[in-house]
Amino acid sequence: MRDKALTGVAGRMADAESAQRGYLLTGESAYLIPYAAAVANVSRAIDRLHAVYGGADQAGSQFHELRAVANQAPAGPGEGVR
Repeated sequence: MRDKALTGVAGRMADAESAQRGYLLTGESAYLIPYAAAVANVSRAIDRLHAVYGGADQAGSQFHELRAVANQAPAGPGEGVR
């Protein structure tokens, strides 16, 4: 169960990165749809992961750090390259 939840977080973040990369390389707006979906699902995936770990207090700081890393992702697919 924990592996599946962890894979869910990593998968959503990888989905966002892949869609962002596709948009940056091609300029095709079709990549914006999976990008937006993946970004929207990252927070929910982290919530599921935290729930699987029972909301453990000792892991609280790690979940806080994971959320901070996820929130550092560019706000839009075109913001990945500066």
